Amino acid sequence: MRRYELLLFTIVPNFFFLYRQSRFLNALWKSSWPELVGYLADDAAAIIEDQNPLVNVIIVREGTPVTKDYRCNRVRLWVNEHDRIVRVPRIG
Repeated sequence: MRRYELLLFTIVPNFFFLYRQSRFLNALWKSSWPELVGYLADDAAAIIEDQNPLVNVIIVREGTPVTKDYRCNRVRLWVNEHDRIVRVPRIG
């Protein structure tokens, strides 16, 4: 656990629950993963969840229709027919 995470949870224990979906907290963790393009989807999902515990990773086949809404707790992994990441994973 990083020092500022520990400080955050020690000083203001309810802060995490009140603002867990806010952009402020997402700024404390990583929000995009360009280095994962070409990785297998399951490996990339594990890395993303490890680096940002506030997000839910969703694996989506390339070409699948999805909603256009922005969610600060979601990362979509766009994969090809070989389950390789084809777009930069990012929060949204």
